[in-house]
Amino acid sequence: MKWTANIPVSPVTPTTAAIASCVPPQVWDETCARQGSWYRASRKKGLYLVISSFELEGYGEKKEAIITLSDFDPPRIASLEEKHQMISESEFINQIPPGWEMVKEIEKKMWIFLK
Repeated sequence: MKWTANIPVSPVTPTTAAIASCVPPQVWDETCARQGSWYRASRKKGLYLVISSFELEGYGEKKEAIITLSDFDPPRIASLEEKHQMISESEFINQIPPGWEMVKEIEKKMWIFLK
C-alpha cells in the first residue's frame, strides 16, 4: 500500500490506478485546510482514507463507496444565477462547516490558473 503524504486526491488519479493508497488524517489539515473542513465536520474525522482500483481483502465490511466511470451527461450546465441560487438555500448554508469560506490567496490564484 502506498501512503499519501501530500494531497488526498492523488490516489484517485489514473496514474495510481494499479495500487492501493492510504491518506492519513493529518493530510486534510496540512494540505487541504479549507477543503478538509468538510472532512473535519464529518463522522469520518480522524479516519484514514483507503483507495484502491481493486478489491482489498479484509476491508469488505468497511467499504463506504465504489467510484466508477459513468456515461452520465447532464442535459446542461447550471448557469451562474442557478449556482448562486443553490448556494443561497438554507439547506446548503446550514451544512457549511467552519473554515469552508476562508479561501487563501494562494488557492484563489490556483483556481484562476486552472480556468
